[in-house]
Amino acid sequence: MTDVYGMRKLLASTTMNISLDEAAMGLPYLIELIRREAVEGLVCKVQKVGGVFYARQMCDLARNAGLKLIGSGLMDAPIGFATSVHVFGAYGIDFPADLNGPQHLGGDYLKTPLPMDGQTALVPDTPGHGCDIDEDKVKGELRLEL
Repeated sequence: MTDVYGMRKLLASTTMNISLDEAAMGLPYLIELIRREAVEGLVCKVQKVGGVFYARQMCDLARNAGLKLIGSGLMDAPIGFATSVHVFGAYGIDFPADLNGPQHLGGDYLKTPLPMDGQTALVPDTPGHGCDIDEDKVKGELRLEL
């Protein structure tokens, strides 16, 4: 969706919060919507926008413009999932994040599972992404059978 006029009209016609989600592909469109007061929130998907660097730019812009921040993800493998948890934690996103991935993917490559409290993902307190990779599992997965 790149219809700024339509977004502004939609926002003016409802009391519901209007957030940019699937169309949040980069800064130019987000800037245009903010400039035209056509959005109230941003749904951040770290991997969709190209990683931590771009996600932080979008989150910084959204926060500085007074937008609500919501966390979401794609079907992320453990490292991507942990990265999203870190970004969302760093920005204090306290709305429930729509994260999924590792629980739906076969062949986990971690030595220890990511920290969870029931259905709540916790920010790992170990270095880096907080993922302890089982290199033997990775080598086994990557070995080609000829």
